[in-house]
Amino acid sequence: MVQGQHPHDHLRPLGVRYDADVAAACSTASEALSALRGNVALMLHRDGATPDEAVAAFERWGLLPKARAEKSVRFLTDPTWSSYIHCYVEGLPLCRRFVAGDVGRFEQLLTDPLTPQELAAARQAR
Repeated sequence: MVQGQHPHDHLRPLGVRYDADVAAACSTASEALSALRGNVALMLHRDGATPDEAVAAFERWGLLPKARAEKSVRFLTDPTWSSYIHCYVEGLPLCRRFVAGDVGRFEQLLTDPLTPQELAAARQAR
């Protein structure tokens, strides 16, 4: 890899240590917890949970500090952004399954206007 393309090359001059194994483990754990955001959205919008109950769920199950949990609930209840959460929670795994390590599929993902149904159908057709 070319010098400057690794995260540690950018972070080291700032005095920030970067461990690729730790970063990968954190990313995996973060993705596993991402479903919580969708679940809390359903609690709020389908099940009638209060914002305080949603904050408590983020604190307990997402291990978030109260201020971050409150910000997450504000996002989920904002009329402009509230429906986007499922794009984030469901979109990344759907795109990963579609691409499956194939560079051509990744290019197609970036260049073609594919719907979620097309992504799912293309993956199943393999």
